[in-house]
Amino acid sequence: MTRPSAAMRRDVVRRAGNRCEYCLIHQDDAASRLQVDHAIAEKHGGATTLDNLALSCLPCNRRKASDIAANDPETSALTRLFNPRLQSWVDHFRITGPRIVGLTEGRTTVAFLQLNSPERVLEREELISAGRFPADRPIASWPSQNRRRADHISPLARPLLRPDFPFADVGPSTVGLTSEGSLPGG
Repeated sequence: MTRPSAAMRRDVVRRAGNRCEYCLIHQDDAASRLQVDHAIAEKHGGATTLDNLALSCLPCNRRKASDIAANDPETSALTRLFNPRLQSWVDHFRITGPRIVGLTEGRTTVAFLQLNSPERVLEREELISAGRFPADRPIASWPSQNRRRADHISPLARPLLRPDFPFADVGPSTVGLTSEGSLPGG
């Protein structure tokens, strides 16, 4: 695996607002240092470029590893995992109390990364009680809005992004925002 430079890591951290781009935990609340993850692993043609790097907490990064797809828990169809460089978090997830609810590809990602395991829900309950979750700023300004176009992705990985690639479409996207553009409870 090609490691990103220190400058790239700083850029990834800044772009992500120092939060895991999958579960939203802030670095200050994580048990270990957030890691730079290849959204599309090198073995699948992903490059070590800012257009393919995401910030991830240790539990999310370990669960995701080099995977790019998994079976949807409702349909059993092979479905892409959420890619923070190409998709917006609010289009694929919403927060309901201490739980992250998956919509579209988010449903598969929530199940695969075990975002609602008892330990992670308990952690979020404690962070909510302390006023530290889900966010300290409106989600509309989050860096996931900086998703990239597919032409910035390695040519080897581009077929994974085509609509006709054998992944299931699991329904329309929904945004879980309040009228003020922030996450519920945030």
